[in-house]
Amino acid sequence: MQRRAIIAFVAVIILALFTINLKYIAPTPAHAEESDKHDVIFTLGKTTYTVDGREKELDVAPYAKNGRTYIPVRYLAQALGAKVQWDEESQTVWLTKDKRIRLVVGSSVLVVNDRERFSGKLM
Repeated sequence: MQRRAIIAFVAVIILALFTINLKYIAPTPAHAEESDKHDVIFTLGKTTYTVDGREKELDVAPYAKNGRTYIPVRYLAQALGAKVQWDEESQTVWLTKDKRIRLVVGSSVLVVNDRERFSGKLM
């Protein structure tokens, strides 16, 4: 559970890196392609979410803690059309769409296209 929470912590950062249209966050920029627009709805405490009106299942529900919202990064990335790769040995996840994002469990570093973009204290 802690591994998922740590990876979910960066979900908010990922939202800013991919072109999306979450109803409760921000609309897709006007210059984005129509195929890049998605309506994605996660509800705190529920193990279901919707992508473009279709309901899907989560293995763990989004939750809020200490003023932060945690969303399982795999489902968020897949809902936005990103490819998700997981390496169990190195505890690393790669998210690929227009950019390539690397996250390591237990690390506060977010790497985008081989450049460090965030390094801070984990909660």
